[in-house]
This record gives sequence, C-alpha cells and structure tokens, in this order.
Amino acid sequence: MGKARDGYYTRKLGDLVGATITGVTIAECEGEESFYGIRVQMPDKRRFDVLFLSDEEGNAPGSMEINQVRN
Repeated sequence: MGKARDGYYTRKLGDLVGATITGVTIAECEGEESFYGIRVQMPDKRRFDVLFLSDEEGNAPGSMEINQVRN
C-alpha cells in the first residue's frame, strides 16, 4: 500500500476512535457476494457500519467501507 492510501485509511478509521462496537452486520449486494462487518455507535449516538470488502478466499487485497446508518 502506498503512503497516500495509508493516510486515507488512517483518517477514515481515526474518525471512529471512541466508538463502541454494538454488533455485526451483513450487507447483501444484489447478484454479488455479501459483505460482512461491524456496527459501531459513536458517543453522540450516530451509528456506522464498517464493512470489510474482500472475498472469502482472501484473493482481494482487502479494503473497508464506512457507511452511516440511517433510520
């Protein structure tokens, strides 16, 4: 991974410091594999899903996606 990409992920994950892991989540994609992740809640009650984007065999380099949960 390059330094620019490292900085991107460090910033994105750093935004979650102080969050509490409240559960696991599955994002089902139409016609594709599902993605798994964790749901976190910030001290201000905002919730986010952190999805791990890789296939089960680990063939992908791995990435993550953070999505705010909206009611």
